[in-house]
Amino acid sequence: MQMTDIEKEFCLLLSAFSKHNVLQHLVLIGSWALKVYSENYPVKHFPFKTSDVDFSIKDPRSKTKKTSPSIHEILTARGYTPEFGLISKAEKYIPSPEFFENQLDVDFLCEYGRHIKEPYSINGLGVKVTPVSYQHILLDNTVSLQYKDVFVIVPRPEYWAVHKIAISQKRIGKNAKIKMIKDLEGAGIIVDFLGETHIIKTANLYAGKFNKLFEKGWKIYKEKFGNLLIDTDKDV
Repeated sequence: MQMTDIEKEFCLLLSAFSKHNVLQHLVLIGSWALKVYSENYPVKHFPFKTSDVDFSIKDPRSKTKKTSPSIHEILTARGYTPEFGLISKAEKYIPSPEFFENQLDVDFLCEYGRHIKEPYSINGLGVKVTPVSYQHILLDNTVSLQYKDVFVIVPRPEYWAVHKIAISQKRIGKNAKIKMIKDLEGAGIIVDFLGETHIIKTANLYAGKFNKLFEKGWKIYKEKFGNLLIDTDKDV
């Protein structure tokens, strides 16, 4: 299948990161992880439109988080510029005005915790990460998979799906419902592949607030998509 322009842009971005040994520090966590899964697992075909590329970074305070050139230098050289939230102080990279062909927005996240409660600058990488709860579920359960000609670290698909279902219930703002449905639809691709039992078993590894969020999201998912579920219960 021929790649779209935005998929080509994504591939070029990954290739640039790979060339400078950046990908060892990054976990691809957003919806683009589905494209990586689709290259390695028999997941069903799905329409893909998102321009948001989300990476998460484990242990951002570690002195080993360093590349040359920095991530910032790589991105700006490729036509992206940092944009800062006036209230949140969060940073993401958006297409520079003169690079009108670029379409991707690139975000960097990390686990919210005792030491990092506000956006945190990783000087060795040249980027600022935004702390978000429950990132550890993704960061602690990863696998390296090949996408085109590079290897990318992504969450194991069952953890990615469980996380998507849970965080769908944390969406806020005017587009919260749309984002929730998008989360559940994305997770559903993995649920269809691995089976309901496998997903629930993975979710039950976690207790407390996260599990309650999952249960709430799972109930909504079943109401909307339950008639499409096929319990294959596969291991990957």
